[in-house]
Amino acid sequence: GNRLSAILDGLSKLSNIAHRELHLRKVELRTVLLGAQLQMSNKVSNSGMRILSDSLPSVHADEEVMTEVVCQLLDNALKFRSESNLEVEVKAERNTDGEVLVSVRDNGIGVEPAYHQKCFMLFKRLHSQSEYPGEGVGLAYCKKAIERQGGKIWMESNVAAGVTIWFTLPAWQETGDH
Repeated sequence: GNRLSAILDGLSKLSNIAHRELHLRKVELRTVLLGAQLQMSNKVSNSGMRILSDSLPSVHADEEVMTEVVCQLLDNALKFRSESNLEVEVKAERNTDGEVLVSVRDNGIGVEPAYHQKCFMLFKRLHSQSEYPGEGVGLAYCKKAIERQGGKIWMESNVAAGVTIWFTLPAWQETGDH
């Protein structure tokens, strides 16, 4: 029962992100990261996960959706951790195209390059349920969410060297008319 309800929950999240009205406004990535940590505080503290970040710029996005995206990414880092102390590093900088490029890097088990695209497809699980839990919905959600907000998302990883999820979002443009 549990697994099915988790799958259905994941599907409803996906359907929701595909159709919901987005509230795009100035979003502080630092606030998003703190919000995600708060939502997952039990999991984070039980796992001893360390979350590192430096200064994070503002993006033009939906704060609630972005908080969910970061929760999914932290959750993945937890699921696919290696034996060592779990660290997640979040970095972001503006690029020349008026976008913010964000990276979320972990030091977990990593993913073979052949599977990087697959990870973003619905229900594409690379591991058996007994090895690593999960429904294969998390990254599919992230992809849909980032694309709906005008960004792109991709993965870099090597086996045994963790995963870095990269995504872009439109930068918040300060204008003089506030």
